[in-house]
Amino acid sequence: MRLRGVPRPSRRQVRVVSLVAVLALVAAGAAVAVSSALTGSSSPPSAGSVSNQPEAWLGIDVTNSPYGGVMVTNVVPGSPAYWAGMEAGDVITKVNGQQVATPSDLKNVVAGLHPGQRVMVRFEGSGTTYNAQIRLRNRPAGSP
Repeated sequence: MRLRGVPRPSRRQVRVVSLVAVLALVAAGAAVAVSSALTGSSSPPSAGSVSNQPEAWLGIDVTNSPYGGVMVTNVVPGSPAYWAGMEAGDVITKVNGQQVATPSDLKNVVAGLHPGQRVMVRFEGSGTTYNAQIRLRNRPAGSP
C-alpha cells in the first residue's frame, strides 16, 4: 500500500540505508566480540562450572592497539576505570606490573582477581603516562 503524496525512495537511497544498517550490525557484533574477549565467554556457564565467586569488573571495552598495549574503546560511566580517569582512546600497557599486549592478556589478569582487590594500571592518554591504583568492583547485573 502506498500513501498518496509520499515520494517513493530511490534505489540509491534504499542502498545507502541498507548499507548503514549492515554496518551498524557489524559494529555491534564487533563490540560484542571485544566485550566477550575482555569479560569472558558470551555463552552461559555449564552446570559444572558455576561459581559463587563474583566476577571482578573494571568497566571498559578494549581492542588491539597499533601502538602496543590495548586501546580503550568505551568506559562505562561510574565504573572503576571511569573514576580512575580512563577515557576512550587511552592505551593500557601494564596491569599489576604485567605487560598487556592483547585484550586476552587484560582479561586473564582481571579474571584472576576478585571484587574489592586493587590493581595498578599503567595507561597512556593525551601524551601522558598514568599509573592508577583501581579498586575492582562486582560486575553490575546486565552489564557487558
